[in-house]
Amino acid sequence: MFDSVITFFITKLAGLWLFNKLYEINYWYLMEFMIVRLLELSFIIFEIYLLCVTIENERITMLKIIFILVDILDHSVNLLHVYSQFSKRNLWKLLMLFKARKTKVSDFVLIYNFLLVIIGSADVLVDLSDYSSNDLILYIVDNHVSQMIYFFNNLTIYQFCKLMENLIINLKEVNKEMGMIKNQLYLKLYVQLLIRKRNKIINQARIVNNVFSWQNLFIGLSSTIGFIACVYEVFVDANSSEDNMLFSIVMTIVFIVYYIGNIFTVVIYCEKFGNQDEIFNEQLFQLTVERVLLGNQDDDLWFYVSRKRNVKFTAAGFFNLGYPLITSIISSTITLVAVLVQFTF
Repeated sequence: MFDSVITFFITKLAGLWLFNKLYEINYWYLMEFMIVRLLELSFIIFEIYLLCVTIENERITMLKIIFILVDILDHSVNLLHVYSQFSKRNLWKLLMLFKARKTKVSDFVLIYNFLLVIIGSADVLVDLSDYSSNDLILYIVDNHVSQMIYFFNNLTIYQFCKLMENLIINLKEVNKEMGMIKNQLYLKLYVQLLIRKRNKIINQARIVNNVFSWQNLFIGLSSTIGFIACVYEVFVDANSSEDNMLFSIVMTIVFIVYYIGNIFTVVIYCEKFGNQDEIFNEQLFQLTVERVLLGNQDDDLWFYVSRKRNVKFTAAGFFNLGYPLITSIISSTITLVAVLVQFTF
């Protein structure tokens, strides 16, 4: 599943991978998962404690509450991801045994999030002057642990994207072969072979949808709430009189792109797979019609065409993962931020 030793090492270090080279549960990895998640939970409890003992104005308090909720949801994503590996280990084994391809685009998910950790650290250096010596260490720890939780959360997105890109590459090859099918001598037998290949890819896609279903739901919730918080933070920063106001706004915009990018990344892979699947169905339909016009009676092919077997990617069945989801989130965010601004400004 992993193209390099580095990505495999990072995923194990984050406590988000349970399988050894023989595709069995490694209980040392499971213990590591428990330790890392306990540290995450301790940090979230510490954040809640700081919120309770620190006196801030209404707007800052509102922002901190929202971002703590985001951290809780990100922590839940990590818990659900490993729970999925443990409880659905047989389905995960099927995914790992499927034909793996060299992927490129999904690796940008890791690169982007590594850059985000660096940018978050730069934000810390700029804001150091705003804190007293007693609060400085707490602020640095708080910021860096938050960045690591975001990074760990995106390892789940990375694994989803990697599996989906793999399936899309395989389906593209099947479509390419279907487009060249007129050159094949044994036409119908070759079509049936391609249908079997496509069925295997569809089965794999359904497994991916199954094992990542709840993770995608919580990723959607976390990213939506984080997106709302960052848009609201732009108004808070714009209304402040601090010297680094412009830099804070730019940093917030970076995180706006990050949160909406999380959802867009998941959605675009689902849409790309759906597009390739639709191409296969159209090619098969055209081919079957051409054979009928030539006098061939292909009841089995017509039966397969009429089934239109596909995959509908959902977030635990609550909503479909498609482009309309992005527009819904943006419109809902505008409404909620407008309400927050009215009540707090």
